Amino acid sequence: MTQTPRTTPTLGMLATYLRLQIGRVLLLAVVLLGGIGLQLLGPQILRRFIDSVTAHGAAPPLASLWVLAGLFLAAAAAAQVARVAASWLSEQVGWAATNRLRHDLADHTLHLDLAFHNARTPGELIERLDGDVTALAGFFSEFVIQILGGALLIAGIVALLFAQDWRIGAALGALALAAVLVLRVTRNLSVADVALERQSRSDLTGFLEERVGGLDDIRANGGGGHVMRGLGAITQVLNARSVRAGQVGRAVWVLTAAIFVTSALTALSLGVFLFQRGQVSLGAVYLFVQYTAMMRDPLNQIGTQLQDVQRA
Repeated sequence: MTQTPRTTPTLGMLATYLRLQIGRVLLLAVVLLGGIGLQLLGPQILRRFIDSVTAHGAAPPLASLWVLAGLFLAAAAAAQVARVAASWLSEQVGWAATNRLRHDLADHTLHLDLAFHNARTPGELIERLDGDVTALAGFFSEFVIQILGGALLIAGIVALLFAQDWRIGAALGALALAAVLVLRVTRNLSVADVALERQSRSDLTGFLEERVGGLDDIRANGGGGHVMRGLGAITQVLNARSVRAGQVGRAVWVLTAAIFVTSALTALSLGVFLFQRGQVSLGAVYLFVQYTAMMRDPLNQIGTQLQDVQRA
């Protein structure tokens, strides 16, 4: 028998519906960890290649350079395969969980009293049960990859930078922590605006469903102009709320972009400084810059997903 949905924290809802697919979730975790390891391995191989080429003394054996090049290409190809596999698995998990949630919500709604259904149009209910739940598909399918995967990748990058040089690791670790704190503080900024936007979309769907159903009566009574004016008012409100929600979301993106630029400048400046003092190799400088660049996508993805979690 289907259980009636309860009001639970978002992560609790995630755990409830993912628990039914524990096999796929575990396989997704293995693929995700493997992909992260391969992403971290690539720059290490290139660093060894650069140091081999720029080392003082005799030129390195050409065979060793070919081996390093082959290892890098193999690691890059394997990382792409792992990414595709993780995306496929996450979509399978996400849509299965979403369909289960849609079924539970429909069952719950059908058992509500008549007063509830009299207060809401069929179009609004369809938008809520299908449109809103479809919006959750990305939350179910991408939460593991974008948030957990991104957090693990950033932690791995900071740990490897610490192992290379504690000053670089400390500086970029502090900037990564600052970015996460900014995302945490700003994650709720757009929630109210998105809630209003979703309400406007359900109002529009309900309006259209009722007017299309009564199209013959509207024509017979000459109510076309009145209906069009009502449609214009609803779409005007929806447009204003959509623009507002988008503006707030972009403001958060600007903050994370500023932190990333600061991180890139920090990594390059410290790398050049340490290289000039002979404390790190040219390959290590490349490693600093490349790992810093790799932090940008996870930070952006975590920011987007944190907002989506709150909206969900």
